[in-house]
Amino acid sequence: MKSSKYEFAMATDKGVVKPINEDRGLYKADLDHEGNTIAICAVADGMGGLAAGDIASGIAIQYLHQWWEERIPAIFTEEARLDSKRNSSRTINLKLSSKLPLFLEMVDSELTRVFHQINDTLIMEGEQRGKKIGTTLSVFFLYKDDYLIKHIGDSRIYQVNRHLEQLTEDHSWVAEQLRKGRLTPTEAKNHPSRHILTECLGVKERIEPYIYHSFFKGDETILVCSDGFYTMVEEFVWFNYLQTVKKKNHKLQIATETLVSMANNGGGLDNITVILVNANFQKKNWIRDIFRKINNHD
Repeated sequence: MKSSKYEFAMATDKGVVKPINEDRGLYKADLDHEGNTIAICAVADGMGGLAAGDIASGIAIQYLHQWWEERIPAIFTEEARLDSKRNSSRTINLKLSSKLPLFLEMVDSELTRVFHQINDTLIMEGEQRGKKIGTTLSVFFLYKDDYLIKHIGDSRIYQVNRHLEQLTEDHSWVAEQLRKGRLTPTEAKNHPSRHILTECLGVKERIEPYIYHSFFKGDETILVCSDGFYTMVEEFVWFNYLQTVKKKNHKLQIATETLVSMANNGGGLDNITVILVNANFQKKNWIRDIFRKINNHD
């Protein structure tokens, strides 16, 4: 799907080993009345170690889809009402690269509410089934050239340009040990506890989603994926492939399907979901970039 200067594509597969696909993905894109892109991309990976992982991930994506359809128009209306009253110096205590635009500030608040609604629903569903059900959830929300990430679990969101950067933090035991320096990357990769999550939806009443905000500076690509992808394909392999996709202007849908095939060829031990967001800037908006840098030093 193309939307102004952005292009979106998704592919998913159950993999080689698993009998069913417990991953669920979503991407929706539209234009506002001024022709600015607004989009949401999300990957939910139902936890195979718990019951009904496909139901858990399905509930998460269903909530997001319903929120997109029902609340986005209302947020635009509310933003217009509040914009004139907003204190321009107000900021949010987030991991921000710049001040959060009002619209994304409102989206952030709404997504926090949705994450908690999903969590509560999954807990109740698990109680009714007599077994806990859980899922990861990684959400990438784009408006104009700013984006907001809301994330819980070990699915991932990457930024690909000249370099590769993981924008999310894994909520897993091995990731915590890595951050504390108690494990090396090699030890973590094959550790028997590598699948143990410290945060997910549906298991604990209290959740602390990870949040990140930034903006597109040029022709970046965003990758949203489940762990069934990144554990099966070495980073340098798919990074180099996406560089080729960008240089040769390959179709994005074919690129997502190729990435899934790479994971299957690497063993396909888990379900695989990949979403790509490709930015095609005709030229950089240097004035905007300079203005943002000035704001960051206020």
